[in-house]
Parts: sequence; C-alpha cells; structure tokens
Amino acid sequence: MGLVSTMTGQASRTRVFKRSWVRPTRFGALLVLVMVAAGAQQVMADGQDEDPCGNGVCIVPEDCTTCPADCGGCCGQGGCQASHGETQCTCPGDCGNPCEGKECGQSPCGGLCGECPETDDCVNGVCKSKCGDGFCAATESCETCPSDCSECTLFYADQDQDGFGVAQSMCLCKPEAHFSADNVLDCNDNNPAVNPDADEDCFTPGVDDNCNGTQNDMNALNCTNWYEDKDGDGFGVFAPVCICEPQSIYTAPNSDDCNDSNGQVFPGQTETCSTNYDDNCDGSSDEVDADDCTSWWVDKDGDGSAGTVTCRCDAPPNAKEHSEDCCDADPNAFPGQTKYFSSPVNWCGGFDFDCSGDEEMQFNPSCVQQPCTAGWFQPTPGCGEIGNWCLNCNGCGSCIGQTIQQAQKCK
Repeated sequence: MGLVSTMTGQASRTRVFKRSWVRPTRFGALLVLVMVAAGAQQVMADGQDEDPCGNGVCIVPEDCTTCPADCGGCCGQGGCQASHGETQCTCPGDCGNPCEGKECGQSPCGGLCGECPETDDCVNGVCKSKCGDGFCAATESCETCPSDCSECTLFYADQDQDGFGVAQSMCLCKPEAHFSADNVLDCNDNNPAVNPDADEDCFTPGVDDNCNGTQNDMNALNCTNWYEDKDGDGFGVFAPVCICEPQSIYTAPNSDDCNDSNGQVFPGQTETCSTNYDDNCDGSSDEVDADDCTSWWVDKDGDGSAGTVTCRCDAPPNAKEHSEDCCDADPNAFPGQTKYFSSPVNWCGGFDFDCSGDEEMQFNPSCVQQPCTAGWFQPTPGCGEIGNWCLNCNGCGSCIGQTIQQAQKCK
C-alpha cells in the first residue's frame, strides 16, 4: 500500500491507495511524478518536516539508495535502476549474484563468496594451499607450512632412490616420498644404476653411467688396451689407453711398431734390399733373404772354405760367389784335406773329407804290400769298419806275428 498526501483548502488529509509493482508506463510515471511533486509542495507549504522516507513518497533528490522503501521500480522490483544509482552491490537481490562464478574469496561488494579449508587460502577467488603460495601464516610452523617456512630444507626428486636427484624440488622439514635427495646431480632418475657414484661400464653402450657428460670413458669397466697407431698399419707404439673400443688414433691392439710414421714399416712386412731401413721391425735392415737379395757363400765351420749359401743385399765378410766346401758343418772336411779319419764327416755323412767326390782308404785293400811289413789280413774292411791288422807280414797273404783289430780310415 502507498501513502499520498492531498490538500483541500487549509486542511490536509491522507489518502490510502494501492500501488502496483508492475513497472509504470511513461504516462503513469509522469503522473506519479506530478503527484509526488504536488504532494511535496503541499507538505512544504504546510510547513511540515516529516521524513519523506516512509510516508509513501520519494522526494527528489531522493533515490533508491536514500529512500529504498518507497521508491517504486527499484529494489525488490526484479531489476536495477541505473538512473536511481542502483548497482550490483546496492541492490543485490535484483542485480544478480556478485559471487556467481566464484567458489571462495571476497565478493566485489565486500562479502565472502564461500570458505576454504583451514589448510587453504582463497587467492583471487581460488582456494590455494598455504604451503606453496609464497607465505606462511603467523601460527604456522615447518610442519604445517613446509614449502614456505624459513626453517624448511630443499629436497630434490629422486624417483629411482639412488641418492641423487633432479631439478624438481620441495622445501620440506624432512624427506618425503621421492623428494629425498640433497643434490641435482642425477642424469637419469629412472635408472638407479646411473648416478655420479656409478662405474662407467663398456657393457652399457650409449649410457652415461656416472653422469659426467660422456659415455664409455677411459678406464671404464671391461675396457681394452689400445695403442697409438698414427700411420694406420695396425701396429702401435707407446703406452696403451684402456677404452671401450678403438677411437681416434688409438686403434692398434699392440705396441710392436718400430716406425709409426711409415705405414710400410711393421712386423711381418717383407724386408727388401731397395730400402735402407728396417722394413719388418726385426732389429736389422737388409737382413738375410731380403727381397731382391744376392746369393753368397760363407765359411760357417771356420775351416777356411766357404760352403754355406746366404742371400744378402750386400756381400758379407770373406764371402765367395760360389761354394768351395763339401760340408760346411765339419771343420775337418774341406778341399785339400790330407788326413784320414775312421769316423764319417759330421752332419754330412760319408768319408769324403778332402771334397774330392770319392772316399779314399788309408791302406790298399791288398792283404800284404811289398816290401812286406804290415797289412790287412783278409778280408779288407771298408771305411770306418773294424778289421784284422797284421803287424808283421811275410809274403803275400801270410801274417807272421801279432794281429790287432782297428778301423779303416778314409778321406
């Protein structure tokens, strides 16, 4: 119900009327304003100073905020009247919910839009954990706010539990779950066998076992010695390095090279007379039987006659261009030998000590030689054989006196 004051003569009376909550038309609004203005003038003319709020009429400059109970079309009418100064905060019932879309925090009008759990704070309309938001409440300690309190310790993620972590971290009072490492030295947090304390192993190709930035380091487990081979002939020099596989100049499995600047010089190479160096690393150059060598004969047994052939690049001392000795393994056998021997020539065999090509017996095969002094008693033994020797002979075939046994000598 609304109240409107009217005047008749000097007296005034109050008339009660029923006011509709339907938004008035332009004409109706104009009529109301005229009536309000007339009533206000009458009140002022009568010298009355009643409070207009509550008397059923809003007097300009009253608006919805100063006279909300009497202004029609304002608060409670299902809409905000901007022309009357209404806002979402001054007329929330008609201007929508200021907390709409916000689950917590402060509304634009100064109210709260819901509460967060005790362990959370509402930041920009969102409940966030006090731990991790960058501050600790005054009543919090490291136990209740471990991520932000000054007494917490930074622990790093160690998923594989090898004692070495990666960059992901949390500031905690004590290690929790996989945040337990005090360093960021791990290079593979999914493999506990990979960490700075691990041994590099040649049997794990492609893996940096000890996180030093390289794979298959020198002196790794199961490494192999390789030697420096600059000339690439397969033979090395100097001290070895123990590595997983050949690399750089360390490609030789041995240190047998005698010249690592010449790829044609190495053990097993054919020695040749056309070079003046040690082709095959045997310690001498142009040795016996080198390629393109010349045959020479030398005196091996020291009897003065050359009888052993040797192929050399240059003639050795006292060498001859042809053979002289028939057996250069026995110093008693040589051309011109005059002595007779009951044992054969050493190594070579036979009794040709004078290198004549025949075996000559010391004594004639005849039983008795003239003048009769001594001789073989029949049969006559061969070279080196034992026969009966008559110390005193008498006539052909006769033996007088003592007979001894001895070997036939030859040359």
